[in-house]
Amino acid sequence: MVAAPMARAGCGGVETATPKHKVAPRPPLAIGDSSMLLALPALARVGYKVNARGCRQFAEGLRLLRDSRRRHELPHLVVLALGADATVTASQINLAKKILGPKRKLGLVTPRESGGGESNDARVIRKRGPARSGARQGSRLGPLQRRPLELVPARRPPPHLQRREGVLRGC
Repeated sequence: MVAAPMARAGCGGVETATPKHKVAPRPPLAIGDSSMLLALPALARVGYKVNARGCRQFAEGLRLLRDSRRRHELPHLVVLALGADATVTASQINLAKKILGPKRKLGLVTPRESGGGESNDARVIRKRGPARSGARQGSRLGPLQRRPLELVPARRPPPHLQRREGVLRGC
């Protein structure tokens, strides 16, 4: 069994992964907080370039987007899975869309609350995400197929992350 990245990263270490195969000229980018650490290998397997850090705030994710744009490295699709440890505001989502511009897609992963309830952050993401700039939102990242991103409902994990024989595959 492989040690989970979360065990090594704690709150301060940045974990990255590169795509295991080419799905586009520039692979989609996934930026996340601690909730993305366990999914890091699975996301890389399906073609994402991943950057995750425990306790990452939305403002840090925006800085990473700005840096990528400055270096002319922004892909067509960027997925943000932030907000597990702090609030997400409509202005932050709007700023992410502005950084990406009108020709890129923004995927937003809604944070889940302990016990399965919906947080205010999830409501903000659902309200602000779909408007313009092709933003999409969901609770889990799905595998890359014909379309760059498929977001599946939280109640049904993507096939590569479903439990089989007591083992969580894909992590």
